[in-house]
Amino acid sequence: MLEDFNRQFQDSEGKVRQLTARSVEECLEGMGKSFKTFGLDHLMEPSDDDLARTRDIIDTLDAPIPDHCIRCRESLNPAQKEAFTCIIEHVKQKKHGAFFIDGPGGIRKTFLYNTLYAEIRLMGLIVLPSATSGIAASNIPSGRTMHSRFKIPIDTEASLACNVPKLGSLVALIKETPLIIWDEASMARKENVESLDLLLRDLCDGNQLFGGKHVFFGGDFRQVLPVLSHKTKQEAVGVSLVSSSLWPQLTKFRLTENIRAQEDPHFSAFLLALGNGELRLLKITMSSYRAK
Repeated sequence: MLEDFNRQFQDSEGKVRQLTARSVEECLEGMGKSFKTFGLDHLMEPSDDDLARTRDIIDTLDAPIPDHCIRCRESLNPAQKEAFTCIIEHVKQKKHGAFFIDGPGGIRKTFLYNTLYAEIRLMGLIVLPSATSGIAASNIPSGRTMHSRFKIPIDTEASLACNVPKLGSLVALIKETPLIIWDEASMARKENVESLDLLLRDLCDGNQLFGGKHVFFGGDFRQVLPVLSHKTKQEAVGVSLVSSSLWPQLTKFRLTENIRAQEDPHFSAFLLALGNGELRLLKITMSSYRAK
């Protein structure tokens, strides 16, 4: 571990020792311990900006950018390009914004996430891709579930507070990132999103939505809403993101072009109308099946 930092800071032995000590401290934090537990807290000294770049930050910046993600930008359709350009401009200008992209399966939301991931990384910045489910998270480079990434509580009735130590490495990583991606946000309970808002306000800027960070949500409310045992559809809607006080504050984008079903536009239109509840209901009686 010390050799890794020594290659990066060859001219500063003290900085190398401090970075190594900080990395060991981060490992101990993952086990619920610290240097103080073993009477070694004197090893942690005040750090400068370079030392604040923890092992998590270094690993995140060193993570490879898949070639297919870099090439994605060339294939964005007009609706995807509109969302992409808006978010990138907000990041470049350091102008706060929180966004939600709505679209049924097949419109390539993941394609847009990957494009944003590559663009932000090519700018030398950090992006934290995440999702409500592990399967969705695995479709984005470096993706993790929101509960794993931000320690969002499973039992939101007990507390909305995320279990993130204020002196831990995760805090430094969060403060460093300009963009957070949350896929399948339509499956999350509104309390989960509100927990993230509280965490970011606490760590970054208490007066701005999501602490002034750029947060990009995506999902499809036509599909699976938050799963509740023995509850009605109305109750499921009541705990979803659309019922949160945060929902009106998000900038919305809508994707409708089904890339997966391009060769069958009628079927694509049918699926969209079905999800939007726009299909005409037909009442079928038993007389319709009587043998002639």
